[in-house]
Amino acid sequence: GGRPVPLSEPPFTGRRTLYGFIDRLNLDPMFATFDFASPDVTAAERPTTMVPQQALFGMNHPFVIERARALCGQKEFLAGDDEAKAKLLYRALFQRQPTQREMVLATEFVRSTPRGVEDDRGTWRYGHGNPRAADGPERFQVLGHFTGKAYQAGPQFPDPKFGHVLLTTTGGHPGLPGDAAIRRWVSPVDGVVTISGRLEHLSDKGDGVRGLVVRGDGAMLGEWTAFNDRVDTAVAEVPVRKGDVLDFAVESRETNMADSFSWTPTVALAVAQPGRAASWSAQADFAGPPPPLLSPWEQCAQALLLTNEFWFID
Repeated sequence: GGRPVPLSEPPFTGRRTLYGFIDRLNLDPMFATFDFASPDVTAAERPTTMVPQQALFGMNHPFVIERARALCGQKEFLAGDDEAKAKLLYRALFQRQPTQREMVLATEFVRSTPRGVEDDRGTWRYGHGNPRAADGPERFQVLGHFTGKAYQAGPQFPDPKFGHVLLTTTGGHPGLPGDAAIRRWVSPVDGVVTISGRLEHLSDKGDGVRGLVVRGDGAMLGEWTAFNDRVDTAVAEVPVRKGDVLDFAVESRETNMADSFSWTPTVALAVAQPGRAASWSAQADFAGPPPPLLSPWEQCAQALLLTNEFWFID
């Protein structure tokens, strides 16, 4: 009981959709996906449909993924062996014991499911460090907090340890002296690439910023200074192999006052390759961190959440 609640807003409710809030002008997406009748007119009966949006909801919606994690996070589940885990999932989702065949399918699924996949963060990484140091933690540390619009060192800004270091869609701000903001490109191909872009520092305060392009082996490919102006940052023909990195670092000069900058480099293949992306734009490709991967048992729970036995009552 109680007041109605939004169904599609995090943190997601665990209450039944019977208690979902009805907004006649903006019907909740969960209702729309499952053919909820229009609240503006009388409906004699609910239509019966099976459309792709319903399956995609079960496969991708954060609510379903969150429920799969919650099922597998219970103390009773964590303490049990594979057989006990399968029985708990069936009791929780279907109010019955699994058959022997279902037990075998569940445990075989878990044991055969890969526990790791290829890194899916894309070609760009967001961090900070000393671009002149040898490759390692001093050279590049990941900016561990994403606000939804920017990567920064932690939830507090400026960070007590690293200051104003920040990376956004179009630019950012370096940290304390000696600590550059670094946008790292990880090559997905073997080939020769070119670099284009423009470093902008549009303030007459402070003393400007320095932009660097540094290869993973420490080779300096380009260096530019911008103070209240715009500077082209083109680099021609850089040979790369898959997994090589190019660091686009922006550091303070003598002071770190008024050091906000814009720099959206683009890396492009000098010769296009069939079936491969031809270019990688720091601005167009900017994205938040990928969600954590589901464990094998969490994947099993999600698969059971997708079944007709769970979704539909005959």
